[in-house]
Amino acid sequence: YRSKAEYDIAVKEVQAGETKVSVKVKQFSLYNAQLLLGRNGMPRAVDYHETWHYLVIIPVEGNPIKIAATTAERLVPVRDGIRRSIDEAEIQRRAVIEEEEAYQRTH
Repeated sequence: YRSKAEYDIAVKEVQAGETKVSVKVKQFSLYNAQLLLGRNGMPRAVDYHETWHYLVIIPVEGNPIKIAATTAERLVPVRDGIRRSIDEAEIQRRAVIEEEEAYQRTH
């Protein structure tokens, strides 16, 4: 969502049964992205008529991506998958840097 107001509207619409889950961003890169969670490593929570849990992905380009569910447990597999993807992208980025440095030393 582009703002907290848009996020709030979407959550209220889902709670009222007025709409199904809305999707504004269909694809984005996790390359060098950051994952924001609560202090305990679990999704953050916000109280509306009921508690909603969410995590935020900060991509290198574009707006933050917020993913929400009515329970933190529903977000755990999403969180774990995002972490794995970010970690794998970092491993690949470091491997490319090491290859470039090795090439520079030999030429």
